[in-house]
Amino acid sequence: MKIIELCEEIMKLCRIGDEPEWEELFQYFADEIKAGNVTSIKREILKIYAGMGSFNDLILQKDGVYLPINERLADLRQMLYEGIAREWQ
Repeated sequence: MKIIELCEEIMKLCRIGDEPEWEELFQYFADEIKAGNVTSIKREILKIYAGMGSFNDLILQKDGVYLPINERLADLRQMLYEGIAREWQ
């Protein structure tokens, strides 16, 4: 899967899980990739994986109930990170 496809898929899951801030961030990433700002956006994406309250900590819920789509989110999160990291090795 391409980086833009991963961002768009994550964006959809964030919409389902009622996480508008994360949804907007991934929309921004996808828009910037489409605009050709790939290298700078990849750096920005990698930054969201660090620290408290990071993308790594995101758990999708609806009305306080854990959503099964979290397994898909975990897979996409890993593929996104590894896809960028692999390109820069």
